[in-house]
Amino acid sequence: MYLMLLKFESVMGRRPKPQSAENDRCKILELKKEVLQSLDVKEDYLKDDFASLVAGELSPVCAIVGGILGQEVIKAASQKNPPHNNFFFYDGEQSVGYVDCVKDS
Repeated sequence: MYLMLLKFESVMGRRPKPQSAENDRCKILELKKEVLQSLDVKEDYLKDDFASLVAGELSPVCAIVGGILGQEVIKAASQKNPPHNNFFFYDGEQSVGYVDCVKDS
């Protein structure tokens, strides 16, 4: 997905915008075919619904993830509470964050 967004930005000279979401979605889906073919990946590897989710701003997500990061730094520095164990994942579509303990096998 990231490669498709980079390609979109290089072709269009801008990032996808909410104001032109439908046109941008169509262009991203065109670029999806090109990018996946260049990577020798089947087109059905990535569903088309991602293209409608990429137009927007990252500021709210950055604020949430930055707040969590700051909270964890304070926990680690003060040693009052244990910090998150491993990874914090944030789902911007559903506005939900969760911690997952990823262990080696």
